[in-house]
Amino acid sequence: ATKNARTDMKSKKATYNTKKTTYTTKTAASDTAKTTYTTKDNARKSLKSQKYRKANRAARGGYDYSALLGKGYSLNPAWTTANNERTTALNDKNTKATEKSTAETERDTAETSYDTAVDDLTTAQKAEKAMKKATGFGFGAGAGGRAAGKGGTAKSGKKGKKESIFNIL
Repeated sequence: ATKNARTDMKSKKATYNTKKTTYTTKTAASDTAKTTYTTKDNARKSLKSQKYRKANRAARGGYDYSALLGKGYSLNPAWTTANNERTTALNDKNTKATEKSTAETERDTAETSYDTAVDDLTTAQKAEKAMKKATGFGFGAGAGGRAAGKGGTAKSGKKGKKESIFNIL
């Protein structure tokens, strides 16, 4: 029983360590995705007042920008690109957060399983120890401080009279 419990515990520990490593990796990826999203969100926010544009007739190749859609204005390609990058980063951030949460749950489950296996091993070791103690030598072979063969008799305080252990009981 102890051997099986030990093997089970080692297996559960290996699983737990793997899940712990996976969680650490997913946490780092989630943090990176959050940072990327923040960067992309700030880039789009900086173009808030430039969501729409129209060609400026006075300045060749120049544009007039607006936060609101007005006559002659169209969506600014720079804002559209920033918005698409932000949306992609947001989706990535959400995906990474879900993966991190799943990894955390799997890690916690593996830890609980490992803790249970440790408890099972401890219980099996105690049971094995108790079994060995119960099946040990009760009499003879040096038990009780007497020589072998003397386990069943004891001398009373009176000289010459032997008292049997069975008479005591």
